[in-house]
Amino acid sequence: MSDQESPKTKIHATLVEKINFACHQSAFAVLRELQIENLDSEQDLSDLSIVLEASPAFLKQKTWTVDWLAAGGLLSMKDRDLELDGGFLFGLTESMRGTVTIRVCQGGETLTEQVINVELLACNEWGGAGYMPELLAAFCTPNDPAVDRLLGQASQILRKAGKLAGIDGYTTNSRERVWLLASAIYSAIVRMQLGYALPPASFETNGQKIRLPSQIESAKVATCLDTTLLFAAALEQARLNPMIVITEGHALVGLWLEQEDLSSVVVDEAEILRQRIPLKELILIETTLMTQHPAVPFSRAVKEGAKQVALDKDHEFVAAVDIRRARGHRINPISLKSQADNTIATGSIGELVEPGLEDAPVLPSNTVIVEADPPEETPGGRLDRWQRKLLDLSARNPLLNHKSSKSSLAMVCGDPGALEDVLATGARISIAPFPRLQTQDQDEEIYRQRTGGDLKEEYARDALTKKQVLVELSQEELDKRAVEIYRRAQTSLKEGGSNTLFLAVGFLLWKQKDKDNRRYRAPLILLPVALERKSVRSGVKMIANDDEPRFNTTLLEMLKKDFGIEIHGLGGALPEDESGVDVAAIWNRVRHAIKDVPGFEVVEDVVLGHFSFAKYLMWKDLVDRSAELKESPVVKHLLDTPREPYDSDIRFVEPGDIDREYTPADLLAPLPADSAQMAAIATADRGKDFVIIGPPGTGKSQTIGNLIAHMLGKGKRVLFVSEKTAALEVVYRRLRDIGLGQFCLQLHSNKAKKADVLDQLRTSWNSASQSQVSQWQVEAERLKALRDRLNRVVNILHQARRNGLTAHYAIGIKVRDGDLAAKAKLSWPNSDYHDDKQLQQLREMAALLSVQARAVGTLVDHPCKP
Repeated sequence: MSDQESPKTKIHATLVEKINFACHQSAFAVLRELQIENLDSEQDLSDLSIVLEASPAFLKQKTWTVDWLAAGGLLSMKDRDLELDGGFLFGLTESMRGTVTIRVCQGGETLTEQVINVELLACNEWGGAGYMPELLAAFCTPNDPAVDRLLGQASQILRKAGKLAGIDGYTTNSRERVWLLASAIYSAIVRMQLGYALPPASFETNGQKIRLPSQIESAKVATCLDTTLLFAAALEQARLNPMIVITEGHALVGLWLEQEDLSSVVVDEAEILRQRIPLKELILIETTLMTQHPAVPFSRAVKEGAKQVALDKDHEFVAAVDIRRARGHRINPISLKSQADNTIATGSIGELVEPGLEDAPVLPSNTVIVEADPPEETPGGRLDRWQRKLLDLSARNPLLNHKSSKSSLAMVCGDPGALEDVLATGARISIAPFPRLQTQDQDEEIYRQRTGGDLKEEYARDALTKKQVLVELSQEELDKRAVEIYRRAQTSLKEGGSNTLFLAVGFLLWKQKDKDNRRYRAPLILLPVALERKSVRSGVKMIANDDEPRFNTTLLEMLKKDFGIEIHGLGGALPEDESGVDVAAIWNRVRHAIKDVPGFEVVEDVVLGHFSFAKYLMWKDLVDRSAELKESPVVKHLLDTPREPYDSDIRFVEPGDIDREYTPADLLAPLPADSAQMAAIATADRGKDFVIIGPPGTGKSQTIGNLIAHMLGKGKRVLFVSEKTAALEVVYRRLRDIGLGQFCLQLHSNKAKKADVLDQLRTSWNSASQSQVSQWQVEAERLKALRDRLNRVVNILHQARRNGLTAHYAIGIKVRDGDLAAKAKLSWPNSDYHDDKQLQQLREMAALLSVQARAVGTLVDHPCKP
């Protein structure tokens, strides 16, 4: 092809940027894509050959033959298997630059050529997570002779501690045994007395040279990645399943405590590991602690390892490589020459640095037994929609999406279970700001290096022993928030009649969709609490409320309906330990349910905030008692035939029929009432269902008071509910003022405490009526006689005469037309003198005279002059 001619074809090729001996060893695909495009839209191409060759010859030349390529066509090479020269790559001790040249030829003429640069790594060099994260598994070399010697030392450590000396992997099906094996291997590596070497900057991205076990054994120095791969190799040789965890500037080893693995060779989200660590299915081990002297216990290395994937370090997480998965994908250990005759030094020095074998902590068995909730009747259709509306399963609900605000306090608590235990004893816990740390006196990083502990966590634990919890706020900000929280709790109690202040122990982080960036926080365990504030200077104290602790049932319902996740045994009474709610068991139950759901994880945060369960019991009734609720005619109608009229055989009592059908003793209405209100009481007495509607000030609360008094008098029980506490208080005051207060049991606001309820029952029991039934009968008869006398007057006034008129009507006409009556004197012997026909004739005559008078006009000096 001459310089003037336009190229007929175009090469689209993607090659890995780094290649090492591990790529050859693991059959790593270095050519990711190869496509040839015919740029001529009119002429086909035939008899093409595509040639790929490398310089230096780190891979063998490969040729593809293409018989025909259509005009404007694009052809993908399916055969992308290139044969790397293992001998050449094995001989590289330093990295170097290489090139790959791809040519498209036709009849000996080169149509197109493309040159791709590639970096050839040393045989023991890893290219970094940005290029080949999975190939890190190739540098885990369990067959290195040094690893066998290491396991021999671990066996001796087990035997010396009185444990079984066998390196038996998962065969015992015991997590404690796996933990013990890892602890023994940890102690054996500590005996090697390794020195720590700083890794290259950004090794997690750009890679580094890796010391294999035999090199570490002889040189006695290792980076964090070296010690991690050494530990992983020993674990794999022990028939266990390790993983390599890479974070920014750091590496550590993970170990499955049961026969488990990740869903893929490489994962890039730390939450997958965080989900499994609290379940005791996985441990992470900080391997750099093996190079510290004096030796750090294995349990502390496990604790520090878990901190490397904490939620606040999510941005530092790079990748985790599962060794077992990698082996299944043909990523095998590399075969490099090693020094086979070295032995691990033993003797008095080794004995001094050995941390000793720690007994395994109590770990759960591999089989999780979960209690089943009793079977529930699942309502459908409209009942299901009612339930969802009551629970509000949207992200607007704080029970599903809690956000930090000035009406909440995040606690610094290293042991939430211990905090719950203290609250369960009834102790008052003060809330205080976190003490200010003087950097020159107490550096947190130095404290962690020296003791392996966390300074803030130690402060928080010590404070809890003194019945105090800490918050990371200034005293001024704490006082402001405490007052806001206290006032809001009191307002909710007065207006809504229920406690809304809870201590949320543990949160579920969840996503609506796997790929969503936004994560929501839903509280798990909700402990009802109250705040006490005796004075401005006394501070705020937190105490457990009389209500029972509960799980976030709204979250349970959302998980079930939206994600198909059912968590049994948390809908009612919560699992308990010897001193209250078993916080750890509840968290683990949730973790087991969501451990395989992307974007879901449990975090052990503790927050004091407001959560409303005002409609929870209504929802509970709809779910648990749907069959009983349907026995109510009203509920059945609303569910089955809501668009049809509500039929009833009971008729309304008309106000005009009250006096005729009822005596005063029949309707017990101690409060003033008009005829419409009395009709409502009489209709309710018949057992009819109805709704009273009216604007404020029309007497609804007074009518309710009369209804309650009437039903009490009839020996019935009445449940009065309201959305607002004020409405309950108004009716209660009316009943109390007329002497019926001792018959009212208040089950709202602060009166719903157990002690207050018992006190109300005691008062009612001790109260006895001082009135006699005979006195009531005498008074009722007197009222009836008085009412009948008044009714007789009314009846006479409204009695229709022969002409259809009443005395009441006649009096009204007389009052209205009194002046005319003085001019025209008309009289009849009695009120029944005319019938209605004659009255009509008189009215017609008067109308005719009126017409004639207007026609005659004004008359002067005439006897008919008006």
